[in-house]
Amino acid sequence: MVQEKELNNRRLFIHSLTSLFDQAILSALNLVVGLVLIRLATKETYGLYSQIYVVGIFVSTVAEALITSPLTTIAPGKTHIQRLQLFAQLHHLQFSLNILLALLFGIGSSIAVYVTDTDSQPWLIGIAFAFYIFLNAQREYLRSVSFIEGAPHKVLFIDSGYVIAVLCGVAILVLSRQLTVAGIMMMLGGANIIGLSLGKGILQTGQGKLTTKQQTISEIWQRGKWALPGALVAWLTNYSYLFLAAAFLGITAVADLNAARLLLMPISLCVLAW
Repeated sequence: MVQEKELNNRRLFIHSLTSLFDQAILSALNLVVGLVLIRLATKETYGLYSQIYVVGIFVSTVAEALITSPLTTIAPGKTHIQRLQLFAQLHHLQFSLNILLALLFGIGSSIAVYVTDTDSQPWLIGIAFAFYIFLNAQREYLRSVSFIEGAPHKVLFIDSGYVIAVLCGVAILVLSRQLTVAGIMMMLGGANIIGLSLGKGILQTGQGKLTTKQQTISEIWQRGKWALPGALVAWLTNYSYLFLAAAFLGITAVADLNAARLLLMPISLCVLAW
């Protein structure tokens, strides 16, 4: 019994360190991308990128509240085979949800950029943003499934490929002088494809008895409807200042505020990882 307890404690410690390192490299990546934009891009580009990026966080927050958070409470009560089928079933559900969100926010961002005249390529930004939203959501779902299954090393493998792809993509954008909002979002979407390719095989289908799709949706919604309001309030608390600053002070003020906050981001990410 004592040996088993020690083994479990050691496994938990290793998993925690793996998750911490995973969040550390993602935090470092955000810092590097932010510093590159601060140094090489215009304030207008960085300010608009900051707003677009936090809208992407909003979309991820909605998907997490409706799918991932309920999944973490339902999955432990299933057998291994049933969990595999649940993961596959919810993957189809979140796939449809994320296509809808990508289209909605892609079109919405294009209209917003066009109306405010903050960039000369509003429709290209909308396409690139929709591309990023969808692929980022797919990678996040793979990450969540791996965490639920107690395999943070798989998450680290996926994210390592993503990080390397983003760094290479940033270098290409800088060298080709294409450090635009549309170029950055398209590059981030492409980097997610690399991460997804490394996570191939994580989602499998089991043969156990499972509830119908309608029952699963109902079960998910019973939990998601409570998680969603809290998640939205948290997002508004953390990020609404960017849009208020843009409305009253202009897009360059957003760049200044986000640059000032950039160095504080690793703290919250490390707490989340632990």
